[in-house]
Amino acid sequence: MLEIKMRRLMENMFGPWSASTPAAAHSYHPAADIYETPESLVIRMELAGLNKADISLTLHRQELAVCGRRRFPSSEPVQRFYHLEIEYGNFERRFQLPKAVEEARVEAEYNNGLLIIRLPWRQAGPSQRISVKEEE
Repeated sequence: MLEIKMRRLMENMFGPWSASTPAAAHSYHPAADIYETPESLVIRMELAGLNKADISLTLHRQELAVCGRRRFPSSEPVQRFYHLEIEYGNFERRFQLPKAVEEARVEAEYNNGLLIIRLPWRQAGPSQRISVKEEE
């Protein structure tokens, strides 16, 4: 966040740092809401301007990784930026899940720039009685 503010300050004082496009290696931090329902954990992320193919989800144990890339629209040559607020580049967000989830039932949908991930809670199995053996 500080990097973005410093870049904007420098560009306001001295003009754009680049004549063509923003830094491709720049990463940003898309906003996310996380809430719990009785059936699942829900993660909503603002990912406006991305294609579905640019979003990747990985679930490993109790950690969900959401990665992606917002590409700078290079449909026309840019000579100079006068104002640049939209963030471009790669991002990666990692979320520790508070409880175990059913990996096979995780659902994700992307519509109108909003990614919604539903992670159903793992249901506890029936209790199992354990017998204690006597050592001879």
